[in-house]
Amino acid sequence: MKLIKISFIFSLFLAPFHSCTSIQRMSDNQKDQGHFRLYTYPQKQMINNYDKKRFKRITLVATNNFNGNITPVHHPIPNRFGEKRVLKIGGISATRAYLDVFNEIYGDDFAYIDAGSFLHETNNHAYTLFLYKYLNITASGFGLNEFLINNKRQRNHPKYLQSLTKKIKFPLLASNLFDLKTTEQVRWKNVQNSVIKETSGVKIGYLSVLTQELSNDIPDQNINGIYIQNPAKNIIVRARELRRKGAQIIVLMLNEGVDCTHQLANEENIEIEKVNFFPHDSKHCDMKGTEFDKILKQLPAKTVDVIFTTGEKTKVTNFINKYPVVQNMGQGKYLSWVDLYFDLKHLSVNHTLTKIHQPIQLCHNFLKYSQDCYARELTDDEELVPATLFGKKISIKPLPKF
Repeated sequence: MKLIKISFIFSLFLAPFHSCTSIQRMSDNQKDQGHFRLYTYPQKQMINNYDKKRFKRITLVATNNFNGNITPVHHPIPNRFGEKRVLKIGGISATRAYLDVFNEIYGDDFAYIDAGSFLHETNNHAYTLFLYKYLNITASGFGLNEFLINNKRQRNHPKYLQSLTKKIKFPLLASNLFDLKTTEQVRWKNVQNSVIKETSGVKIGYLSVLTQELSNDIPDQNINGIYIQNPAKNIIVRARELRRKGAQIIVLMLNEGVDCTHQLANEENIEIEKVNFFPHDSKHCDMKGTEFDKILKQLPAKTVDVIFTTGEKTKVTNFINKYPVVQNMGQGKYLSWVDLYFDLKHLSVNHTLTKIHQPIQLCHNFLKYSQDCYARELTDDEELVPATLFGKKISIKPLPKF
């Protein structure tokens, strides 16, 4: 049976032109054969069958490793008529357009977060933070990039970060950063240990944790005076605090990524973007010796309800140690997507109903044949059509003035 599955998957990759695509629906992609398109959901969403009197569906959408990519990537497509045609992917304007569709479809059941590493090392720090407010972000966490950003005017990096956080209009979370000078948790303006936000009447607690190994990748002067506390212990303590304060769902943002794509990509000799894998089968995830694995093994069961990671430029949509773990390849080109089902009778998440979806690529327009914007195999004269999500046309709007 296993050989049949692999053969079927491989046959999808050998299809002409955009090898991982077909015209089948991607509405329910948590199947043995994985996804049908490369990260697009053009058709109208199928209605999920669940008891709406018993359960409340919470749809969480996330970015990670945004890396300050405010503008889209352009891929020119020449043709014999000399027309100027461009395939565009990503950027803030596309992110907002796709979030608008989610908001239209899911309404109050939907929340958007960012798992960290959202700033570029050198450019547009204040503007990126301004635009994150434009995206109606619920909460964000720190990542490696925030400690690598270069500012020539301010040599004291923590002070520069504080100057940026004074201007933000959304919760920025630092759950395990300790200020050695004040001997207490980091208390910068608009930076919190954790936060509780209500979505569709359900109280959701958010926390964001950095791994201690992260300090090895940060120049000493950029983290001077700041200590990264034990992540696993901090997650347990913060999660319990949030539960005591009334949080009914706990969302963890963790800077440590995990690679669930390269092993299978190497086995099948395909690009990592084309990897089809099964959410309930994490055998291809490279966990051995990772900080991520160590942290998860220390967490008691159901400490958190979902984990959004950052740090690896790979896709993760897997249940690992029974936790739903989600990550996309970042660079402002993708959205991750998870559905949680809150049991109104038992007042907890029903983990057997949790649905992890494949990431969504932020296409401004589609290649007509494949209904996606996978650009690695572009050829001349390919035809472009408007991009859609859940049957809704993607409407790209100008960015607000800063």
